[in-house]
Amino acid sequence: MDEFEKLVKDCRKKKSSRIIHNASIGHAAILFDNILESSKYDKAKICMVSGNLTNSFYGPLAEKFKECLDNGSKVEIVVLDEADLSENTLAKLVEDHENGSLLKIPGEQSPDFILVGGNRFRTETDYEQAKAIASFNVPSTGTMLKSIFEELTSSPNQN
Repeated sequence: MDEFEKLVKDCRKKKSSRIIHNASIGHAAILFDNILESSKYDKAKICMVSGNLTNSFYGPLAEKFKECLDNGSKVEIVVLDEADLSENTLAKLVEDHENGSLLKIPGEQSPDFILVGGNRFRTETDYEQAKAIASFNVPSTGTMLKSIFEELTSSPNQN
């Protein structure tokens, strides 16, 4: 286990408000895995916005999402791209599960993020460079992301 993974696991276990910066796909996967892991204990709602829900990144996380869904967490995903998701592992899982919901809202703009409960999140700050911030206990950012999510899900552009 590398230093970054140790830091993330420690922050998750302590429900730390520390802001964690990441700038690699590998670190993003570690953050997603731990943020999803945190929902298993309280069945917290999971809200996620993704530009294109790439199977290469989200496919390997599908099993973790399934654990959350099966454990009673509601998972709502908004995809901002018009891409065909019929072969997308995570999209199929969420659409087919009673606790899952997937909306396609092409044309809307938003940073990619995941929000668990009201305080655990990872949000991209620079998509092109895969830069993002994350934390396991910042309710103010959670409130802001929840507001963005609610605004998107009330959009008239839904498919």
